[in-house]
Amino acid sequence: MDVKESMMLNFTDPASDQGDCIDHKLSQSFGFTAGWVNTIRSNNGRCLGTFTLYYRENHLPAVQHHRLLETSLKLCALALERDSFINDIERLAYYDSLTMLPNRRLLMMKANSMIANAQRSQSSMAVLFIDINKFKQINDSLGHAAGDLLLSEIARRLQGSVRGNDFVSRLSGDEFVIILSPSSAEQAIAFSERIISKLSEPMMLADVKIAPSASIGIGIYPDHGNDIHSLLLHADQAMYKAKSAGRQAIEVFDQVINDSTNDELTLSLALENALESNQLTLHYQPQIALDDNQLFGVEALARWCHPELGNIPPNRFIPLVREAGLMPKLNQWVLTEACRQMAQWRDSGLAVPRMSVNIFPVAFRDRAIIDLIQSLLTKHGLLPSCLTLEVTEDFILDATDNVISVITEVRQLGVSLSIDDFGTGYSSLSYLLRLPVDTIKLDKSFIDDIEKSESARTLAQSIAGICKSLQLNIVAEGVETDAQLEILRGQGYQIAQGYCFSRPLAPQDLAQWIRGRFLSSDDSERYRISAPKSLP
Repeated sequence: MDVKESMMLNFTDPASDQGDCIDHKLSQSFGFTAGWVNTIRSNNGRCLGTFTLYYRENHLPAVQHHRLLETSLKLCALALERDSFINDIERLAYYDSLTMLPNRRLLMMKANSMIANAQRSQSSMAVLFIDINKFKQINDSLGHAAGDLLLSEIARRLQGSVRGNDFVSRLSGDEFVIILSPSSAEQAIAFSERIISKLSEPMMLADVKIAPSASIGIGIYPDHGNDIHSLLLHADQAMYKAKSAGRQAIEVFDQVINDSTNDELTLSLALENALESNQLTLHYQPQIALDDNQLFGVEALARWCHPELGNIPPNRFIPLVREAGLMPKLNQWVLTEACRQMAQWRDSGLAVPRMSVNIFPVAFRDRAIIDLIQSLLTKHGLLPSCLTLEVTEDFILDATDNVISVITEVRQLGVSLSIDDFGTGYSSLSYLLRLPVDTIKLDKSFIDDIEKSESARTLAQSIAGICKSLQLNIVAEGVETDAQLEILRGQGYQIAQGYCFSRPLAPQDLAQWIRGRFLSSDDSERYRISAPKSLP
């Protein structure tokens, strides 16, 4: 036998105690003076353990010991390999290979046991359905390796936040489930708030600073179901309600929510028909240049008036556009309608300087957007400088090399690019240097407190300074009071929009508003032929 595979140890010789798997002092306490240690190996050479013969007298192994060992090592290897194989099978069957959290199968088994315990103790428990916001976008933009890293970190944070009796599992994809036992609805909400705070701690993925966020739905036993299938279903429905309410929302299941979920499906089907039957319209909100109080341009905002359901607010139907995969259709419709309306205004003698159009960033994944813009500008006789495309800040995560190439071609046409809701998502100043951006729109949340909060004023001024250094235009949106306007003007903001000037208006109302505010019989001709103004 290979000397490396076996060794004799003298327990009475301190020099032979090299910290091996044998405890010399313990062995001597049982009256043993020597041991013959042999390595147990698998068929592929992996070390599985050791097999040791102990002696009360210090001597070498006898012949029969060699024969015993030859048989015993094989049997031990078979037994240990079988045990390891069973453990591997159990791990594959019951645990997620990426996060090492229990999977759906183990969740169902454990949940049934926890429900039985809750029933015996007449206590309540909570099932939390957790969905990671914008995970697909992160996964597609930064790569699957970054997505896996994010999921692993989410799993670590969730596992580190629960109590001993609670249970954490990965259901599938970016969906996790936590069972809190015992727990009331109030306790589950408080725990969910702590979880959202914990998950939102920033982390680096592919050199991009990400602050993960989640939407959480809660089902309570026994109020919302007596079995895990019902509790998961209702927690899932509550989660979708939370997701539609905005980032980092928490919802507890309610039958009213369940009914509204069915309404959402009906509404989603109606939305596709709305795009085909011209139920959607555009309203336009003026943007004012603060240096001379003249019209800088207008922003086109989609509106939906259903023939039976009435007005459907954007914060309700825009998420449905994403979920139903209608983003390309809405992008095409908005661009087409905005260009048509701008041409109509100009034909009537109303030269609106610029049109800002909100589009989904998915448009830049395909060069078809370039052809569409070119054809619309040519068809309606518009200059590219009249058109600005607005995308939300999370567009930064979609900025792959291919996307940047398409954006660059769009910019080469002379069309501008604006980042909307700046400061609410995945801000990265390095990406502002990389992307061909012309304008930043400061989110309304920064402006709401600008009169009363020194911190809000400092943040707003800092962003204005950054934009000035990068030679970017900056627009303040959601300006509602004269006091807000004066603060922003003093901080160097160039453009503003909001109810301080006007709410979004239907096309004919906007034309009337412009004529009443800016035009007189003396200057109508000058206004009609003026070119779009470029800010320094």
